[in-house]
Amino acid sequence: MIYALLIGCVLFLSQGLHAEEYYSPENILRFAEHLYDEGDYLRAASEYQRYLFFSSEDVDQIIYKIGLCYRLCGRPQKAIDWFEKILNEHQESNLLGSAYYQIGYAYLLMGEYEESILKMKEGLGRVKKKEEQVRFQHLIGLNYLKEKQWDNAYSLFDSLKEHDGLRESSLRLKRYAEEGENLSYKSPLLAGLLSSLVPGAGKIYCGRIKDGLYSLFFIGTAGWLAYNGFKVDGENSLKGWLWGIGGGVLYAGNIYGSTIAAKVCNRNLEDELFAKIQIEIDLFK
Repeated sequence: MIYALLIGCVLFLSQGLHAEEYYSPENILRFAEHLYDEGDYLRAASEYQRYLFFSSEDVDQIIYKIGLCYRLCGRPQKAIDWFEKILNEHQESNLLGSAYYQIGYAYLLMGEYEESILKMKEGLGRVKKKEEQVRFQHLIGLNYLKEKQWDNAYSLFDSLKEHDGLRESSLRLKRYAEEGENLSYKSPLLAGLLSSLVPGAGKIYCGRIKDGLYSLFFIGTAGWLAYNGFKVDGENSLKGWLWGIGGGVLYAGNIYGSTIAAKVCNRNLEDELFAKIQIEIDLFK
């Protein structure tokens, strides 16, 4: 019995020591880093916060890491809240510039381009390192592109093209700004007008040549059949009325479809350009 009690006490104390070791700040931090490296960002954020509860070391770095976790797991507003803690509570931190950048980047991801630009301009007045200031300007330029402020984006990237590390990106983005300024938009009004004059002409104008020719053929055929019916049987011709009504519906649809084709063409032009811009955005996160 005595031996059993002694063994029980030893096991109990051993488990207590292991538990104390497991819950030590060092091991919590090690586990958080492991989760972060594995891409399990939400759980990593929780572990980093648990570490802050037990330790007061490297607080600004841990807060920054928590912000990164939330941004990387698709919760940019939550990330902004944490990065703001560095700006408000750790103004002497070496991570001040990085926190500003991450807030601006998070706003960009949320589509709040004006907020992103304002935060970057605020940061420009608080950071001293030239490389950080250039990086801020680069992010401002990305926001200009997303807002279709092509002239502002072109001028900004033209001024950044000489900086090491940003030369190639700035040249590409400068070219995209120029491309955006000169996109060959199609006029929905003109497309509809052309198709009202010659069925299918509006779709040909939008680059949809086959659709335009199909419209011309079917509407023309319906019109000829209606004409032939009325010519043979007079105004009471069932064939004439059926083909006439059908042709009229096709004609109206052809005009409406041409205006839609112009809008789709314009959207595709922008989508193609913004897809290239998004690649650049992803490179600087």
